[in-house]
Amino acid sequence: RREHTNTHMPLMVTSRQRRTLREAEPPSLPAALAATLAANHARVLDLFRALDRNEDGLVSRGELRSKLMGLGLQVSPHELNELFYALDPDGSGAIDYEELRRALLEAGRGPPKRWASPPPRSGAVRSSAGVALPVAVAEELRSQVAEVQSQVRELLH
Repeated sequence: RREHTNTHMPLMVTSRQRRTLREAEPPSLPAALAATLAANHARVLDLFRALDRNEDGLVSRGELRSKLMGLGLQVSPHELNELFYALDPDGSGAIDYEELRRALLEAGRGPPKRWASPPPRSGAVRSSAGVALPVAVAEELRSQVAEVQSQVRELLH
């Protein structure tokens, strides 16, 4: 097995920027990342290279999770799935450079869009596990998750 060595310049993030990223709600994370890149005069390519640990030209769910954890961001599996869905709109299972560039460009333009995987049929949404749920059930689950996240943040601060 070949040991991986990423020779690219590391993505620099200040402690204040890390705190801002940690406090960002998952739907606003792409906008927060775009703002961090702009503030540091970094390019989307720099972020992509930092995410693409195995240098295969694609960012896997595991690579994304690893980088978020490296930035000190604790995301639930559900939040990771929602972020991944937002960054991988074609559903290929990997984020390519162009998908990341488009997502950050769009995120930098305005308020975050509400994330949801495409509904499988009218009146239903697809869960992060791929299960079709009635809209009312999905909304209630999202509400409960947001409440638990808020309580955890309060306990940690």
